[in-house]
Amino acid sequence: EVHRELYGCNAEIAILEEGDPDFVTEKLKQFNHALESLKKKEAYEVAMMECAEEVNDPDFRLRFLRADLFHPKKAARRFVKYWEAKVDVWGVERAFKGKIQFSDLCPDTIAFLRRGSIRQLGSDEHGRGLIWHRFQDYGPCTKSGILKAVWWIQEQMTEEESLQKKGFVIVSWIMGSFSLTDWDRTRSQRLIDILKAFPLRVVGFHHCFNDMKVRGLLPVFLMFLGKATRLRYRFHTGKASDCLAALCEFGISGDKLPVDSTGKISYEGYSTWVSRLKSALDDQEQHQEILEQEPPVA
Repeated sequence: EVHRELYGCNAEIAILEEGDPDFVTEKLKQFNHALESLKKKEAYEVAMMECAEEVNDPDFRLRFLRADLFHPKKAARRFVKYWEAKVDVWGVERAFKGKIQFSDLCPDTIAFLRRGSIRQLGSDEHGRGLIWHRFQDYGPCTKSGILKAVWWIQEQMTEEESLQKKGFVIVSWIMGSFSLTDWDRTRSQRLIDILKAFPLRVVGFHHCFNDMKVRGLLPVFLMFLGKATRLRYRFHTGKASDCLAALCEFGISGDKLPVDSTGKISYEGYSTWVSRLKSALDDQEQHQEILEQEPPVA
């Protein structure tokens, strides 16, 4: 199943759901039983007291079942991790007050989002969500600001039912020189923890690089991923054209990515990303100035 999903043959979640009208109902019951049997779930228990309507929402719980291909015990553990991660990123004063809004983001976090170093590129040709990651574009931002930005991006993606069913692919583009001092081990661990807690399935994780110092970090990084995600991890080395060709074999065509065969970063789709951020602003004029800035320089 992992091999099939890596190459774009998605798990047929829709068939499971539509084949038997009682399938989802039964799986939700099993999810609830699995949740009650878990011992350590402090954040979840607080959520039950503070925002029971959200916690008990069947549609919300269904997202976690889809993320774990309807394995109730795995989904229940992910559900508990979700609340733990939300407290870790947002604190108890915000974690139990509903969906994170753009208004919850500080200027530091919005500036990070504007740079587009981590952003959704839409979907690939198989309907999987496609996340672009390029840490060279991070710019100045606190660790907390980056975590909150990633949380907001993930939360937007979970709203799309098709992505709940088909999952998403991460392309981390680290071409060019790399300094070991640029890598923040703690930040990477916490970002991976968020990925594993969210009700979205990582069906593929691709690292593209040409500096062999990156390869030296892979054993530590793979340890962070955990077994399930590690099976879906692939790295690609060489010239940009080599990496793009390799990604194509996994159903990720180069025309979906903001980079050409020479390795030059394109910002043609950047305006689409900024427009999406602006649409989330509502009437928050205080942040318009941040989003009107020029795109980062490749």
